[in-house]
Amino acid sequence: MIFFKTQSEFAEFVPIGMKLDPEFTKLPAQIHSALSQFVRKEIGSAFLMELHSAYDNATETIYQAEARALLQKTLANFAVALFIPKHKVQLDSSGVREVEDSDRKGAKPYDTSEAIKAYDRDGWAALEELLEYLESNRAQFPTWASSVESTLFSRSFVRTTADLEQYSGIRLSRRLFKRIKPHLSMAARAGVVPVTGAPFYEELLNQHLAGNLTPENAKLIEFIGLIVANGALKSAMALLPVEISEDGVTVAANTSNANMVRTRTAADDQLIANVANEAEKIYNEQISSLLGFLQTNAQSYPLFIASGAYRPSSNGAAFTNNPDSPTIMF
Repeated sequence: MIFFKTQSEFAEFVPIGMKLDPEFTKLPAQIHSALSQFVRKEIGSAFLMELHSAYDNATETIYQAEARALLQKTLANFAVALFIPKHKVQLDSSGVREVEDSDRKGAKPYDTSEAIKAYDRDGWAALEELLEYLESNRAQFPTWASSVESTLFSRSFVRTTADLEQYSGIRLSRRLFKRIKPHLSMAARAGVVPVTGAPFYEELLNQHLAGNLTPENAKLIEFIGLIVANGALKSAMALLPVEISEDGVTVAANTSNANMVRTRTAADDQLIANVANEAEKIYNEQISSLLGFLQTNAQSYPLFIASGAYRPSSNGAAFTNNPDSPTIMF
């Protein structure tokens, strides 16, 4: 299952010399490795098998053909990054060429290193493009959409990368979003449920997912989205290896198969701390804002009144002490 039948088909996605592998016997091994190391865990085995079957049997839909082309672009770049350190090659503006003639030198180590990093980078960029396409057309890919590899979070106020970007103000990759999913759940349980109470939270979530929020409940979604998104970032940034660049935040990754290439490293600790600190600030502010709004407008939210978070007082800002009780609450 390599998604390429000939060298010419492979060369449509990366520039390579016609003598690099004319019999197409060397590149397939690296394509298999790329599929195993970098791609399968990102889009899932079941979907890959479905896509390959359609490609192999010439039964692709228009959507499958586009997804397959994006997958081929991904695999081709990763495969070349894996191929270079294992063969004697030359690199120039026309692409990668294998050198068999002992009179000709191979590429300099520096050039080789830079080339590997460039193909590695383009592979991850192509994978992000593929995931974005699948997410945008998920109705056409039910196998992928229902898998654990999907970039759609089924039960959350922050269901997609776009949602997380909207509430956090940070550009994020879909690979990172998938790893943040557990943190989204934790942020909701730790930040929202104690304010709303579990029954009210479930009502809000179910209405949000069904797209039938009452006018009063709709007023709370912005608060909740900000709490969940920034609470998740606050905890995730401390635990996940990430890279931060002008393209946004993504999961740190590298081909790491060649000693000559310095492996990528996670983002600078201070950069991570800055993102986490800002997220924590917004998280705490929005919890207070949500509670204040609910206290002020409690009569519109009977499930909130019934919860342990509601404090019946004139301004919703303090406890009312029982004069007959020996305990004084501050």
